[in-house]
Amino acid sequence: MIALLTAAWAGSAGLYGGPLAYRGPVRHDLRPAFGVWGRAPVGPLQLTGELLGAWRSRASLEHRVILGRASVLAGVGTGGERAHVGIGLGPALVVRTGSAGPYAFTAFSPAVRAATHFDLHLGRLPLAARYQLGTTVRAARAWDFDVAIGLGAWW
Repeated sequence: MIALLTAAWAGSAGLYGGPLAYRGPVRHDLRPAFGVWGRAPVGPLQLTGELLGAWRSRASLEHRVILGRASVLAGVGTGGERAHVGIGLGPALVVRTGSAGPYAFTAFSPAVRAATHFDLHLGRLPLAARYQLGTTVRAARAWDFDVAIGLGAWW
């Protein structure tokens, strides 16, 4: 397994975006989300760090929310010269800040994140495309889901 990981790409990093289904008080809200990722081998594992931001604004309710998530996933993966597939699990911190009418709030939620990704090497240049599917669990009934595509670099 270690030979497979070191024979594949050493790592990748880039920007990604896609929909985030965030569990609110009543239901899941669908929000646009954008983030950055970085993936590197550490011994037999792959470490992936992510930062994600999303927002929601409803002018009729004077309601604005900005959501941020930071996570570090430890996982395993395999691949060759053209592709890398991996799965990871790790801690995350979700921060929500916003306003509802005259009231402002900020909430911090520790969470657990699981994600799988597929990185594809694009031609002779050090470009990589990423497809990612993940979930973040903030509490027993607070599961968030996201799907993203991205573009970055590999080395």
